[in-house]
Amino acid sequence: MKRKESSLMSILLIILCFNSIIYYEIQDTDLSNTNPINGLVPKDDSNLDSDYYLEDDSFLIKKDLIPGDFQTFAFFSGGGTEAGNDLIDDPEYPNEPDNNDTFYYPNVLEWVTYDEIKDGGHIPKELYWRSLSTEPITHPSSAGEWHHFRERNYPSEPSKMFSPVFTEDWEISGRVYYLTYIRTNDGAYFSEYITITMKFSVHLFNTTDNSSVELTSTTTPISVNTTLTQRTFSSEITGTHTIPAGFRLKYDIEYMYDTIPSSYSLLMYTGYPAGGAGSLTWTITDPTYGNIYTLNNNQRVAGVQLYMRSKEFPDINVYGVSNNTVYSLAENVTIDVTDGSISSYRWDGGTWNSFVNDAQTLLPATHGWHYLEIKASDPVFNNTNVVLYKFGYDASTDNILLNNAMSGDYLEGGF
Repeated sequence: MKRKESSLMSILLIILCFNSIIYYEIQDTDLSNTNPINGLVPKDDSNLDSDYYLEDDSFLIKKDLIPGDFQTFAFFSGGGTEAGNDLIDDPEYPNEPDNNDTFYYPNVLEWVTYDEIKDGGHIPKELYWRSLSTEPITHPSSAGEWHHFRERNYPSEPSKMFSPVFTEDWEISGRVYYLTYIRTNDGAYFSEYITITMKFSVHLFNTTDNSSVELTSTTTPISVNTTLTQRTFSSEITGTHTIPAGFRLKYDIEYMYDTIPSSYSLLMYTGYPAGGAGSLTWTITDPTYGNIYTLNNNQRVAGVQLYMRSKEFPDINVYGVSNNTVYSLAENVTIDVTDGSISSYRWDGGTWNSFVNDAQTLLPATHGWHYLEIKASDPVFNNTNVVLYKFGYDASTDNILLNNAMSGDYLEGGF
């Protein structure tokens, strides 16, 4: 009996001894050192220089917003129409009566785009803003100060033009051009020779508190015998300014007399002709801002050309996979961008693949980490959104390995 107990104890001691020098581990595949592209941030595209990349949240590893180009935009007074269309209550005097008199002569205009007026834009009557000695309500109160033109009938608010309310953030910069039709020899006349100075300006207008900030202006002398012809003036905006969503731009036209004569007539045309005949061409000669605008059915309007760009960028969304995640299958990746964007994607710094609005692609079925870059640009300004995603691919299964506790060597199978 003792010999049997001794044999059992010997077997247990052998097992415990063996167990003390052998352990097992479950080895999970390590992607950190097995992929030669690990840590890659593609740098072979000038638009994707590594300096542009910014740290983002946990879902988007890298993200870049690359501003596009400024563009020229032209806007016009558009005159007015029978029921006061294209006209607005003066944003600077919101509690005043309606700014249109009984004959629908507009004191305050909301400008229209070139595309809106170039082929239609019918103006039913001759329209202009006045400074007339024969119409006292338009009479300047003092010399040597800036005054607005006014309409001849109640409520005769200061005449000016506003943009529509901006629905998104924009930026404005560069040179502003002003189109004018100014006349001094109409019926009434200047009883004496005086100095007349005109001022054209663009302002950023806050619709919340009705305050405005001048962005740029230019002044020019006008002769007392100025005939009715097209004139173009310009001024520079210093730096770049944001036009926040909810704001307007204001195009202001003012005049100054050095002395006030007993009789005078100064007119600023905002619409002509009655009946819809004729046309005008506005040519801006400038190597950067040059354009030609032709307006059919209009001969005399006020206009302004601005240099602007939107601050909106296309959206990019990815579905079917999660960022920074390892997959054992070549998962399908769905890419969706803002409709109309100029878009493309590439894997691991390779060839760009263009697509329209949405695309589907497969996670590369090679072991390691893979990088998916996507970029989308708007077609007007080329504002570009770039995102970078990281996915792992590992089709292997977990392995059970035995280790020698003393040497650290793996033990061969066959136990």
